[in-house]
Amino acid sequence: MLAIYLSMLTAPDEKVRLSVIYDQMKGSSTGTNMEWRPTYLPEGFSESSSYVWGEGETVMYTNSEGETILFNLMSSQTSAEIDNQYSDYDSVLIGAVDYHIYSSSTEDHFSTVVWEFDNTAFSIQSSVNTAELLKIAASVSK
Repeated sequence: MLAIYLSMLTAPDEKVRLSVIYDQMKGSSTGTNMEWRPTYLPEGFSESSSYVWGEGETVMYTNSEGETILFNLMSSQTSAEIDNQYSDYDSVLIGAVDYHIYSSSTEDHFSTVVWEFDNTAFSIQSSVNTAELLKIAASVSK
């Protein structure tokens, strides 16, 4: 079973805690109706798998070094969670989009960027530095 945890933080010291669980046996790894994808990825990363679950999708990008980037998208009506206990919070407005950045404060946890656009909620999670994650996030389009 693969568990996906995302979050929409209402303020730096408040967190919303709901979880979306994806059962890999029930998901689809062949096709998707989701059209959103990053147009920028760090050098060496490519799409290795995707899973459609409920009203969302998770796409995994990997490189030859074993690093992973998880790109999640779902209906903005869906709630989800990230454990932000080991992260520092910041936000940045690019155009009309407010990106919520959770920079991991330990090597054991992924950093995450979360945002909402066009009735869709997105997140990107990885050990890749947050500047790169924000660049990936800002590149997402149909």
